[in-house]
Amino acid sequence: MRRSPRNAAVLLAAILLAACGQKPADERVFDLGLELARERAGLDRYEVEFDGYRLAYLERPAAGETIVLLHGFASEKDSWTRFVSHIPDQYRVIAIDLPGHGDSMRRTDEVHDVPYLVARLAQGLDEIGVDRFHIAGNSLGGMAAVLYAHANPDRVLTLGLFSAAGVDPPQESPFERMVAAGNNPLIVDSRADFEALLKLVFEEPPLMPWPVGAVLARRFAARAEFHEKMWHDIWSRRAEVTGLLPDIDTPVFVLWGDSDRILDLSSIEVFARALPQAEFHVMSNTGHSPMVERPGESAALYLDFLLRRSGRESDGSAGG
Repeated sequence: MRRSPRNAAVLLAAILLAACGQKPADERVFDLGLELARERAGLDRYEVEFDGYRLAYLERPAAGETIVLLHGFASEKDSWTRFVSHIPDQYRVIAIDLPGHGDSMRRTDEVHDVPYLVARLAQGLDEIGVDRFHIAGNSLGGMAAVLYAHANPDRVLTLGLFSAAGVDPPQESPFERMVAAGNNPLIVDSRADFEALLKLVFEEPPLMPWPVGAVLARRFAARAEFHEKMWHDIWSRRAEVTGLLPDIDTPVFVLWGDSDRILDLSSIEVFARALPQAEFHVMSNTGHSPMVERPGESAALYLDFLLRRSGRESDGSAGG
């Protein structure tokens, strides 16, 4: 296991290197800003290797319960960083780059459908060393969390679904109509594509001062070919989790944005029928990734759920 240390000396060195590194200036500034954001959230970067595979993740160590966080398609572990900064530091937090995403290995010789992602995730969690934990996921990560919870009920304390994929909503979303017409906005290969994706995903896109937007658009474009492969692998083998949901008896937290244009809000009707024990929240003026668009509010709702499920009461603060 390899650790990226975080302390004042390392950050000072990063600042000095940003001024004279080999990367373009905007890349160096972006990486420094990312490191500072992780520092504020108490997160360090790690990797685990197993079975010829490499999985990357962020971790904030703690003696309390563990929360495992899974991002959506074409996203990565840092989509949870601002959310984690609002979770009290008694919780151990692990935010994982799903296979083929972020800093995790991209293997063109393996089919990256959802069962494959979950199998690699399970191997990674075993290697990291987590026993019983809360698991939460956004979009594709939510579907992966459902599949993991269904297969490992003895290990999952609670299941968190943030605009989770895997069910067929009664109402079709703008994204689904675009895909049906042969245009997948998740495959980004230009700055214009990236800007269009932001407008689709978020009701109020997060502020992206220089150089964030330019660097993210470039990194999305660099991964476009593999993202297209993953999408084909997932879509050509797509299956619902609806039939599995009634088997899940762990406490479930469901959060959705009322302006979700990727997975329609009517999805919660499917989850409500299959998960009578679930707790539902709808955030107003919020898109597909509430933990990015409204990290403080999302964390407060989720924390209150966790505290009540453990027999404690929230004091109304999600800061840590």
